[in-house]
Amino acid sequence: MKSHLFPHRIAAGMTFAGAVAAMSVLPVHAATPAITFPANVSTVHGSLPLFGLPRCAAPTAFVSSAIAKTGSLKLENTRLVERDGHGVLQAYVDGVTGDAEIFPDLSAASAAPAAGGFSAQTIAGSIFARADIIPKDATQARLGAVTPVFAAQVQRANDGSTQQQSAPAQLFTYVSAIRYAAGLPVVGSGSHAVVAVGNDGTIRGLVRRWQTAVRAGTVSATTTSGQLVAAIAAQLSPLQNAHTTISVDSVTPAYYDGDAKYVQPVYLFYATLHPAAGGVGTGHVRGYVPVGKLVEPLPVIDHNGGAAPAAPHPAGQLQGNISQITLGQYANRDGTMQDMANAYNSGFDAYPGRYGPPFNRTQWYWAWPYEVESSANSYLNAVQVAYTMPHGDWYENTTYSNYADFWYVNQIGVGGNPGYGAAGGGLLATWIIDSCEVIPSYYDLQYTTGNGGNAFTNWWPVFKGLHRALGFRTEMLLGEDTMNYDIALSMGEGANADSAFFNTVAEFSFPTYPDYHLNNLTVHYDRASIMYDPRNASESIFSVQGQSASGQLTNVWMGN
Repeated sequence: MKSHLFPHRIAAGMTFAGAVAAMSVLPVHAATPAITFPANVSTVHGSLPLFGLPRCAAPTAFVSSAIAKTGSLKLENTRLVERDGHGVLQAYVDGVTGDAEIFPDLSAASAAPAAGGFSAQTIAGSIFARADIIPKDATQARLGAVTPVFAAQVQRANDGSTQQQSAPAQLFTYVSAIRYAAGLPVVGSGSHAVVAVGNDGTIRGLVRRWQTAVRAGTVSATTTSGQLVAAIAAQLSPLQNAHTTISVDSVTPAYYDGDAKYVQPVYLFYATLHPAAGGVGTGHVRGYVPVGKLVEPLPVIDHNGGAAPAAPHPAGQLQGNISQITLGQYANRDGTMQDMANAYNSGFDAYPGRYGPPFNRTQWYWAWPYEVESSANSYLNAVQVAYTMPHGDWYENTTYSNYADFWYVNQIGVGGNPGYGAAGGGLLATWIIDSCEVIPSYYDLQYTTGNGGNAFTNWWPVFKGLHRALGFRTEMLLGEDTMNYDIALSMGEGANADSAFFNTVAEFSFPTYPDYHLNNLTVHYDRASIMYDPRNASESIFSVQGQSASGQLTNVWMGN
């Protein structure tokens, strides 16, 4: 039966406190600003279809053809995989889940000359039209975001200045597909399809996590507008404090695919965390509320499951050895978003049968600036993989909420503070900066200063043997735990660490916002930007060898 939207409205400008004053809801502390909602929060009337997800076959023939020039697929556990001579995962198809992935080469030298007569969208459209990539079923697929990926590589002169080595080059273009069910967009950890199209029209990368959808009944829309508002506020309330105001930007019906058995109807909401004066990085979250009876579990914002961080204590010695990969994670002291770190920690060791040595979270501490700056050799630089958390802006990050106890990239490796890596007296090989805007790209500095090489200036003292820093050039959606888990899972499978990061970010869909750094140009949330040493361009996260300070750096970034 076709369903219709009938508005059950809340008065314009009404706050959460006013909207649910008559309901049994926990009160918001008087000193904390109220959560504000849009003028109208509408709910669905009637029912919406429910879709089941029987598994479908993996696109083995397509992947085999795409990688034919570089290798072939070989059986590994339940998968067919391609690995290079160093064991780095290049591609796989999974015979159990039907998932498939090709990891693109992100080295600056990999850019192919542009060829005329084609568009990335046209090629992607033809691929998504294949029934072995996106099955023909009760849902529809439409082209989504078109995201070019660029690289620039520089070297450091004897006087410490940055010298251009290669002009910025476009490596390839990601094009995604967005699934629609009953005319509504599908979001979540499943229904992902993205292809990376090279400048010459070749297939450089692929993510395919997409199952056949079949009608499996209906879900009655029983959630009232008051219950919807209360449920959203309950998820957002842990993020409230006297220094942050929260506005719910939109609430719309959608579908959620948890990559399990069903695609179920939900309300999709986006909210913004506005910092008070002195704060950094406007925060953004998205969340879900069921339209009626919950069919499968939905993610909950700021669900801090797993072990809690501990108070930091001096590590005293380096904690790396070849039998394990040591992981350090440092949680924002406001107590929120620990789940972002726990998702990485869970994903690293999730590959069945394990590919490389196990990950051992030897440091799980509350964050302080000294762990990153003055005492880094007892903290970040005492482990092989480090993970730091929101909130941030260009070259800076807070360790308490979004307004206090900052660390700064330009304070690492200078003024007596150690740089990262073997030449800095430590072990750190991979630094994951899961925070807004901390790694502005060559493009961003070219746009704002007229010299893209300025993007590298603050990073030379950091790269004292460090292999890579993975992060973002735009604002992020916080609490995207599934994305974090999937990044870590690919890394733990032995994929190229940089490519695993880019592929997973590209497969998730993100809305846009006006970027104040770029004169309010429209950009997408979660546009990745990484810095890496070209010596480490094709490595997995298991390559943690010590090396000298970097004389060259490469920046790879996603376009707006």
